[in-house]
Amino acid sequence: MAVHHVKLVGQVAGGRELIVAKANGGDPVLLIPEPDNPFDRHAVAVYHAPRSALSNPLSLVSSVKDPAGVGHVHPDDRPQFLQAGYLPREFAATIDPPLPEDGIVGIVDVIRHGPEDWTIDPHGDLVPLPAKVIGFDIRANIPAPEGNPA
Repeated sequence: MAVHHVKLVGQVAGGRELIVAKANGGDPVLLIPEPDNPFDRHAVAVYHAPRSALSNPLSLVSSVKDPAGVGHVHPDDRPQFLQAGYLPREFAATIDPPLPEDGIVGIVDVIRHGPEDWTIDPHGDLVPLPAKVIGFDIRANIPAPEGNPA
């Protein structure tokens, strides 16, 4: 099992961009296989939860930093995870052995921002707005070949 850095995809469907916009580096993610997904039997859904919403977020993050660690989510914390997107199809198809049914834990590794927006302040000056988070990369111990396309 190796630590992989994987780009989140599918984050612009079903209001997921609102979940992604709240992501911070180091937040936990839960990777859940969807073998019954009608579009892709190798699909792996990515669920995000802010660290502040979890009862013991440090145990999750430390399990990801340990190359042998997989990490598990306490049952009370599962409702805090909302779907943010999917692992890329090409990457998910190479995962072997398959992920456990209850998934594995990863972390938000790199935050990606959209283009800067601008607005006019009350004095008539053009001022930049903070760039919105539009996606993130995931770091997780995933059983997939090194050099895997992510």
